[in-house]
Amino acid sequence: MPKEWENSFKLVHQCLLMAGLQVEHWLKATHEMYHVVVPGGWVQLRELKLAGFKNICIEHRSIPLSGWGSRNSQEAMVNWIEVFWALKTPTLNGGGFGYINSESEFDKMINEVEQEWDQLICIESQSTTL
Repeated sequence: MPKEWENSFKLVHQCLLMAGLQVEHWLKATHEMYHVVVPGGWVQLRELKLAGFKNICIEHRSIPLSGWGSRNSQEAMVNWIEVFWALKTPTLNGGGFGYINSESEFDKMINEVEQEWDQLICIESQSTTL
């Protein structure tokens, strides 16, 4: 990141970069985030903790996925399927990582995931106060 960004941001948010970085680039990326956040600022990562950060809070969230559930579950399903499709070329270029041997196998796998998620029973509820 540009040198002039050092100590410039109160919050640095990063999500789904795991799909864009190779393992050997993670340490450099987290160090860069550490250097651009102001002292006392926050770095919000969705995948990983590295580079000397303190006061790390982990918040687990579930994401309902369904093709026929609520709007949120439908959108979550579509978003994740699109992420998987975007990983097609890197996966094939990486030799399938021991799981995929061809483009048709990749296509079949993602289509099957989408069909399975479309059949999931998704229950979402909100409590009410009396």
